[in-house]
Amino acid sequence: MGITSRADEVAQFMNHHQFIDYFVVGEGEPPFLRILDEPELPRGILDPGRGLTLLDEAEDLPAPNYGQLEISRYLQLSVASSRGCPFECSFCAETVFWKGFRSMGQSRNQYARGTVVGDPVGDAD
Repeated sequence: MGITSRADEVAQFMNHHQFIDYFVVGEGEPPFLRILDEPELPRGILDPGRGLTLLDEAEDLPAPNYGQLEISRYLQLSVASSRGCPFECSFCAETVFWKGFRSMGQSRNQYARGTVVGDPVGDAD
């Protein structure tokens, strides 16, 4: 579903596809933790405040932990270094919905890239 979908469209889509338990509006990390912490959470749309869930700072996200992943089995892995888009194209709503571009910061990015190759540089904080 696109970011411009109405709540009734999402509900209809979920009812048609019973294998979908949750539809998250906004960034998924906080709602995902809620799903894990509340096993009895009823199926539905997770939409805090009927707006987009935005992390205050992209830096709040922990660096991925690839500690138990057999990295050699993958052709490539990616590391997120930002959220949003640095461009403001007239035909796109990305910056309108996500309030612009948010970089993760150089030290966090170096640490995250290091975890992929098994040699973290510095601290994730």
